[in-house]
Amino acid sequence: MCSSAEPNENSMTEQLNRTLKEDFNVKFFSFCEASEVIEQVINTYNDCRPHA
Repeated sequence: MCSSAEPNENSMTEQLNRTLKEDFNVKFFSFCEASEVIEQVINTYNDCRPHA
């Protein structure tokens, strides 16, 4: 994360957030829940989702 809160300085984080929200419709409210959901998303992204 960056200190100035400008999106172009933390583009990888912004891209991950967009992918989670738009492609996988992911919402979570705790760190433990986020960890589990992101692990599932990574597996789906790498193994099941067709890549261009």
